[in-house]
Amino acid sequence: MKIMADKFTLNIPQSLNTQSLDMGRLTFLIDGVIAVSMTLLVLDLKLPEGNGNLANALRQMLPGLLVYLIIFSSVAGY
Repeated sequence: MKIMADKFTLNIPQSLNTQSLDMGRLTFLIDGVIAVSMTLLVLDLKLPEGNGNLANALRQMLPGLLVYLIIFSSVAGY
């Protein structure tokens, strides 16, 4: 493919043609970035200190869990 611009002629190989760009690679890259961001959301969830039972621990974590679920669902929607 040749591109003529004023006095210059550029020979661009067909493999670098922007119209033949494989969108699958871009899609996989975006999916990977979203998967990593969704995984990093989990790192903020921590069990509260103490020797209480599971129900009490989950009750104390409820605000963080709700925020996690809201952000997770909004990121998953993309």
